Amino acid sequence: MSSPVPLSDDARVVLKAHQISHSYDRRTMVLDGLDLSITEGDRVAVVGPSGSGKTTLLSILGMLLKPTSGSVVAALQPSAPATVLRRDYFGWVFQSTNALPRRTVLDNVVLPLLARRRPLREAREVAVELLEEVGLGGFEDQLAYELSGGELQRLCIARALSTAPPVLLADEPTGQLDEDTSQTVIDALVRNLRPPTALLVATHDLNVATACDRIYRLRKGRLEDWRPE
Repeated sequence: MSSPVPLSDDARVVLKAHQISHSYDRRTMVLDGLDLSITEGDRVAVVGPSGSGKTTLLSILGMLLKPTSGSVVAALQPSAPATVLRRDYFGWVFQSTNALPRRTVLDNVVLPLLARRRPLREAREVAVELLEEVGLGGFEDQLAYELSGGELQRLCIARALSTAPPVLLADEPTGQLDEDTSQTVIDALVRNLRPPTALLVATHDLNVATACDRIYRLRKGRLEDWRPE
C-alpha cells in the first residue's frame, strides 16, 4: 500500500480509502480516484452491473489486492501488517458459500473462534447465539452439506460475524438465491448486524441495497450517492 492517509479525529471511523485507482491492463481504469470512509455500525451498499469493479473494490478494501495507486487504512489497527488485518479485521461473505461441508453447523462457527484461542465453552456459547440470530437455531448438529443454499449462506454469515470483525465485506451474498431465500439472508446479514461491526456489501440486488443506510453506485470507476427511484 502507499503511505497512510491521515484519519479524522472521529474515533468511529473503521476503514478509510483515499484516491483508490486500479487498472489491470494499465489502460482501462476499473477504479479511478475513489474515496470512501466507513464508520462503526455503518451499513453501506455498493451497486452496479457486473464488470463495474465492485469485487475489485471489495478486494482492495479487504487488503486482498493492492491498488494501482491510493491508500487503504484500517483505522483501529493502522500499523498492523496486512496479513494480520486480513485474518482479524475483516469478515467475508461470498456469493458462493465456503462452509466446511463435512463439519457440523456448530463446528463451522466454533472453529474460527478456537483459532483465535477462545475457550471451547465460550466459543460454543457464541456460536449457538449467532446461529439462533440468523435463523439456524436447532441446526447445530446438522452437517453443512445437508443445508439448503439459503441456510448455507446464513451459516457463512454467522461464521463471518463470530469473531466480531470491525468490518464485514459481502460480495453478492444473494446472487445465487431465489427471492424468498434472499430475504432470509438479507435479514441475517443487514438487519441483524451487530454494532460496532460495519457492513460493506457489493450487490445488484436492490432489496439488499435498500436495507442498508447508504447506497453508492459504482460508475466509471467512481462512487456516486444513489437511491432507487
